[in-house]
Amino acid sequence: MHWVLGEVATWRRLWECSKPTIAQVHGHCVAGGLMIAMECDLVVAADDALFGQPEARAIGLAPDHGLWPLTAGIRHTKELLFTARLVSGAEAAHMGMINRSVPADRLADEVHDLASEIAKTATEMLTIQKASANAAAEAMGMSGMRESAVAYDVLAQASKVARSFRKVVRDHGVKRALELMNDGLLDSDGPQASA
Repeated sequence: MHWVLGEVATWRRLWECSKPTIAQVHGHCVAGGLMIAMECDLVVAADDALFGQPEARAIGLAPDHGLWPLTAGIRHTKELLFTARLVSGAEAAHMGMINRSVPADRLADEVHDLASEIAKTATEMLTIQKASANAAAEAMGMSGMRESAVAYDVLAQASKVARSFRKVVRDHGVKRALELMNDGLLDSDGPQASA
């Protein structure tokens, strides 16, 4: 719990920074990468970027999932956690998880243009605006969502299925553990007999 809280506190500094932060996402944005992106104020991704928590199937939840109900909504949050599937940048934008997606070859220019437009606003005003938006998120329960997400991530990491995953890693390697996880062949009692 202490380690996870420390990790969350590290990335939360992006959210609490007085200046706007922008995540420019291409490729896979999973696990720790997704945690970083979700703590940024704005997220712009390539259409073909991939977002998700594949480890939600057997390893843990990742504490950033507590922010998803504020962005993607509760139904999308549940689907992403229950299936551990990855969604494209275009789908993440459609569900509100990120601000927008653009063709990969336009990503850098799009983020530059966005940052240039933001830079036209006085720093003092940006600081006030960001603080106001963050206060609204707090009023909606963001801190509580984060705290409960950490607690549930710790529970997931201590679960029987997570211990089973780690045992397969020790005995047969990460590749085999991931295969079993992705095929739905890990359960609370260890790898299923058919594995």
